[in-house]
Amino acid sequence: MSLFQDPLLQDGLVAFESADYFKAHEFWEDLWRLMPEEAPFKSWLQGLIQLAVGLHHWQRGNLSGAKSVLDKAIKNLSSVSFSKESLIQLSFRPASSPEATLCPQKVLELAQSLQHHLMMAQASSLNPFPELPLCSLRGL
Repeated sequence: MSLFQDPLLQDGLVAFESADYFKAHEFWEDLWRLMPEEAPFKSWLQGLIQLAVGLHHWQRGNLSGAKSVLDKAIKNLSSVSFSKESLIQLSFRPASSPEATLCPQKVLELAQSLQHHLMMAQASSLNPFPELPLCSLRGL
């Protein structure tokens, strides 16, 4: 079974899509712990976990924690390059949420967008606590 077909990854995606970022992180961290150190996508999965943790911090009002973890997420999500063939293989549609698709590039783009949104809001004195934007990994 490939990483992207693992039930823990799929369950995490469903939790993420429900904005239960803590639960998503728990599913994905369990999977990460099971992977051997040399697994090719382990650092990417760590970045996915960090994205969920960053969003959880944001939900709880810890913006400095959110920014710190999002910075780490972007680093890890950027550390793995995916060929066109692997992107096709790695995208999946979980049975419990067939409209949800996980695409590695979309995950990186979401993390970068959130980081930018957070930095812009923090730079503005008008809104010191930005509302968490709608976050989804749906679609390609």
